[in-house]
Amino acid sequence: ISTSMTAEDEQPNRPEKANREINALLSQLGGNRIGLIAFAGSALLISPMTNDIGSLKMFVSSLTTDSVSTQGTDFKSVIDEAMRAFERGGVEGVSGKPTRVLLIASDGEDNEPGAESATKKAVEAGIRIFTIGCGSERGAPIPVKDDRGTLRGYKKTGKDQVVMSVPSFSGLEKLASRGEGLFFRST
Repeated sequence: ISTSMTAEDEQPNRPEKANREINALLSQLGGNRIGLIAFAGSALLISPMTNDIGSLKMFVSSLTTDSVSTQGTDFKSVIDEAMRAFERGGVEGVSGKPTRVLLIASDGEDNEPGAESATKKAVEAGIRIFTIGCGSERGAPIPVKDDRGTLRGYKKTGKDQVVMSVPSFSGLEKLASRGEGLFFRST
């Protein structure tokens, strides 16, 4: 839910597209325990493990760039938060070893170090990491809107140049590969 995800190269924008895909996936995962973590420059557990798909869909739909305190993109923070969530529970009454999966929906513009070491720790803990790439290869500018949602311009650098958000699908592919998972493009 970083501000780069508000780029409108997917209709209506990256978060809405990701929300639709995540909600479609949730509809297919009945009976599984699923948690939700919002992340940008920091990560926040929104819902611990639950099988209440209706509540999860509501939480997913309510996420905005204001849902976390720090902007940017930090894969390490979301991986670390997922590991803590898995450690806290969600496996009561499960016979055998449960499958643990972290699905990251992002444009892949990771701005912080540490994802590689966090991924290694996650794999060692039995967590597989899958990624969904949001956005188009051409990218798009990051809109700046007022409280009513009216476009006021686009995010600019200190040199007054429009900031283009171009997804890093290769970064998401590497993250998924290191996490023994798979990379998918949003469709």
